[in-house]
Amino acid sequence: MEEAAQEEIDKVLFEITEGKIGEAPLPPTEPASREPASKEPAAGEPEVEDETEIEEMQSRNKTLMFSFINYKAELENK
Repeated sequence: MEEAAQEEIDKVLFEITEGKIGEAPLPPTEPASREPASKEPAAGEPEVEDETEIEEMQSRNKTLMFSFINYKAELENK
């Protein structure tokens, strides 16, 4: 199920970027540094209070993504 969703996401991103997404470099396979991340957010970044807040943000992002995919599918079916 997750693979099918990821394939659909990749397809949509490829279409939106007119193929430019395929030209982007791949992310590194290993972290750049083994040092612990700073506890302070970078300038301009919102501070995340806890895991619940992160989960809520991820849920909203998924909802937006699937809404976009459904909207795009509806447009293609017209």
